[in-house]
Amino acid sequence: MAGIYTPFKGADDEFNKNIGRRPVVFDIIGPDGKTSLLGDYKLVAYVGPTSLSFSYQKKVSRTMTLGGWIEYYWGDEPYTITLDMTTGTFLRIGSGLSYTTGVAKTTIGEETLGINLDGSRRETIAYDKYLDLLALFHNNGSIYDERGYVALQGRVQMRFDGGLWYGWFQSFSVSEAAESPFTFKLNAVLQIEREVHPVRTQGGDFK
Repeated sequence: MAGIYTPFKGADDEFNKNIGRRPVVFDIIGPDGKTSLLGDYKLVAYVGPTSLSFSYQKKVSRTMTLGGWIEYYWGDEPYTITLDMTTGTFLRIGSGLSYTTGVAKTTIGEETLGINLDGSRRETIAYDKYLDLLALFHNNGSIYDERGYVALQGRVQMRFDGGLWYGWFQSFSVSEAAESPFTFKLNAVLQIEREVHPVRTQGGDFK
């Protein structure tokens, strides 16, 4: 096994036409709504979502009066994006596929139990990327100071196929199934505050 390769090298691969596919990129945007707080450390989903669905809903209220019903249309409610994802394969150079959560070999006194499996899935690149996404969910756009207090409250930005979505994580779940060994199944729901899409015209691109 010479090495482990990933389809994307970084967030800028979205603009690389030679690759032929675009990654989902997560970032944290500052309170001004424009500045990236992660910079070159944007989180790239090296395995694309298996499904990505949008849930829109109109906000309508109805009031009964003596003359009849009155309806108020308030536009669109904040909507959600649901992402069904999977981690990369828990693969280690030298030992191959890994499924254990820890080293199986233990020593009690002078007796050694189990075997040495040369590490676990916790030491794989895919597990590290999973922990990055989990940390993004837990922090949910918050930036902490050295004392553990929230110094800045930003927004989570999701970038995909030229579109930008801003909001916060609503939920995040992880499951492990026998039919999909050596990987985790992930599900995340984003509450969207706003979205931005470029428009292409003869005069150029603008947002």
